[in-house]
Amino acid sequence: CVLVAQERGVDLGIEASEPATVKGDADSLRVMFNNLIDNATKYTPKGGRVDVCLMIRDGRSVVEISDTGPGIPQEERERVFDRFYRVG
Repeated sequence: CVLVAQERGVDLGIEASEPATVKGDADSLRVMFNNLIDNATKYTPKGGRVDVCLMIRDGRSVVEISDTGPGIPQEERERVFDRFYRVG
């Protein structure tokens, strides 16, 4: 992710980080977060920004990944959970 960000001039950084605990399979969580950050980095226009934030909200661990990419059109948001679906 870092190399792709550097090649594309995307500012990839950690906006905030609080100590937090998440229960789950470490390898699956690693794959999930890597995919989310990788997609945000790939689909953010050159010179854009991707921020990762880990925080505690209402007693729960929350990871938020935000970017300056084009986003997903409202009418396609439910479809992104379909396996192998990509926005056009």
